[in-house]
Amino acid sequence: MSDYTNTPFYGLYKPTAGADVDVWGLHWNINADTIDTTLKEHSDAIDGLGASAGGVTSFNTRTGAVTLISGDVTAALTFTPYDAANPAGYQTAANVTATLAPYALTSAVPQARNAARLQAQWQNAATVSDDTVWWWDMPYAGTINTLKYFTGNGSFTVAIKVNGATVTGLSAVAVSSATPATATATALNTFAAGDNITAVITGSTGSPTDALLSLAVTWS
Repeated sequence: MSDYTNTPFYGLYKPTAGADVDVWGLHWNINADTIDTTLKEHSDAIDGLGASAGGVTSFNTRTGAVTLISGDVTAALTFTPYDAANPAGYQTAANVTATLAPYALTSAVPQARNAARLQAQWQNAATVSDDTVWWWDMPYAGTINTLKYFTGNGSFTVAIKVNGATVTGLSAVAVSSATPATATATALNTFAAGDNITAVITGSTGSPTDALLSLAVTWS
């Protein structure tokens, strides 16, 4: 009578104690053969891996213990790398830095100024009369922000216009005091490069003199 089970992976025999009568020795012999064969197969496979890890024996029509040459590299790259010794004397980053060193900035670059004033002034007994002051052909586009004004004596009214269109907030500014005052533009106060800005003066009385009109603008 024989009773046994088998291992799940290699199918080795596992005799049942007291039940594998007369054949348990055979089963153990079979187990020994299976283990021996399996170990040999694994050993041969490992040896084969070692052999295949050797040097290249054939490359670019060359055989034997092949090693790379410069032609192999340039062919793969499709260009020839420049010699690090710089035989042609090209400018390197270090050369450029050294050349520009005397011209390096020693302080922060100042920010660009984009604020300006357009002014008209009457002095030395010059009298303000009903007339139009022109600021021709603006060099840049921009925005009219405020009008600062005063007069030493007399009075007049001024309207600021862009190409004939009145600037909102500066349409009828009364100038009648020697104390400087400011009026703020609120709309229709932008202009393009080449536009004309005018100050239209009306209602001048009392022979105004020592007067000033100063427009604060911001270039775009």
